[in-house]
Amino acid sequence: MASVVLVIDMVKGFLEPGHNLYCGDESRQIIPRVHSLLNRERLMGSKILFLSDHHDPDDLEFEMFPGHWSKGQKNLK
Repeated sequence: MASVVLVIDMVKGFLEPGHNLYCGDESRQIIPRVHSLLNRERLMGSKILFLSDHHDPDDLEFEMFPGHWSKGQKNLK
């Protein structure tokens, strides 16, 4: 039986310096760990699902947080 691995909100906007919701240098420590996990899981036949929220340009959330995750923005990749 195959497993499923969910990768949630692992996007440039959180993990790369210069983006408006960057979580800091310590957050980048998960990148090699997740990469290693995904490689192992793929070899075992697991399914990998990448999930992230997104927003319309006029989303009310932007009243509390800077604009982010709108369709076509580079920080969503």
